[in-house]
Amino acid sequence: MDYKTLLAHSVRVEGTPAEGNASFALLVNPHSYNEDMLSPFRPMDFLHLMSGGASEIRSPFRAEYASMDAHLLLILHEGSLQITNLASLNVSAGTALLVDCNRPFSLISTGLPLRFEIYMVAGRDLSTFEVLFPVGETLSFTWKDLPFFRYGVNSLRSLPESISLTEMLDVHSSLTSLYIGLCKERFRRNIQDSRPLPFYLKEMHSMTCNFFTRPYSLGMCEELYGISRYRLCREYSAAFGISPLQDLNLHRVRKARELLVTTDMKVNEIGSAVGFENTTHFINIFRKTYGCTPGAFRRQYRS
Repeated sequence: MDYKTLLAHSVRVEGTPAEGNASFALLVNPHSYNEDMLSPFRPMDFLHLMSGGASEIRSPFRAEYASMDAHLLLILHEGSLQITNLASLNVSAGTALLVDCNRPFSLISTGLPLRFEIYMVAGRDLSTFEVLFPVGETLSFTWKDLPFFRYGVNSLRSLPESISLTEMLDVHSSLTSLYIGLCKERFRRNIQDSRPLPFYLKEMHSMTCNFFTRPYSLGMCEELYGISRYRLCREYSAAFGISPLQDLNLHRVRKARELLVTTDMKVNEIGSAVGFENTTHFINIFRKTYGCTPGAFRRQYRS
């Protein structure tokens, strides 16, 4: 069983001239299983890896994943991205994702460079863990807070391309423990999520999404709510999966990208219109998010 061809046909990558690099970076170390050597065991009877390892991408990209019977596990160490399936989710460094690949989805870079680990998991036992994906949603979590997760992932690193029977059984054991731990964590979070979100987090999120062109800072929120900016940042990140400042900048540069395409406004005018007081800061944030300056983005779009 060789997963290289299957994965190559299931993942389509669009991006800059470095598109080939992005495609290669998302299909890290495809594994092969010699079923004659593994007999009487079969890979699909166990949780096993189709591919996996550490990778890095420095160019903007969009990856479209076709439906396949697998899960994607992504651990983000640096940068940010957006995943879109039934809904969109913004993901920042320090976050891990577990995605049910039975539904098509896309990954889009929003902050570069991206440094991450990515694993494709297969096996009939995946159906046992459907409880992790109510209504097809993506499971996201801060992986450093989960010791069982760190331990489980350590055993997945640096596997050879061709997997032996012992390695396959060890991976099955590690993945099973990891999935059971995530089920327990999901249950714990469900209990916490049943508590109402504090009003100040709702208001901060509303301001970020709807009034991002206005002056806005954690200092203002600290004064308004009488709560330290550090606590506000921590609680906002826990509730929405992204820090307040990252969320604000993301809304602003998305609007800026729209204005670059639909208007002839100058770059400094667009920066000011979306809420940036300093043009240099606007250009730096735009470059970090999309991998190029606003001017270069406009030229590429119109060429």
